Amino acid sequence: MYKKVGLKAWRNFFKDRGIAQKNIDQYLEYVRVLNKNNVPVIFEFEHLSKLLGLKRRVLASMINSPDSFYRTFRIPKYRGGFREIDAPYPSLLSAQR
Repeated sequence: MYKKVGLKAWRNFFKDRGIAQKNIDQYLEYVRVLNKNNVPVIFEFEHLSKLLGLKRRVLASMINSPDSFYRTFRIPKYRGGFREIDAPYPSLLSAQR
């Protein structure tokens, strides 16, 4: 579970970092939409890795070579032939959830 951070706190966060007002306005609109939909606000790769509980290296691997995180197998169809299934390995499945 994440802690929702209000617009005022985000505005102060951006101002403290010297971000231009034009950009702050754009960022705050992004924050409004995410807060409204009850999803976490993520601006940086490192923040995402911490939220997912993954090392940056592992998350980068998932992003840059997603095929390495899926296993492929075939199951027989009722009327003959096979269906190919691409299923994520547990580490990717956890990140997807």
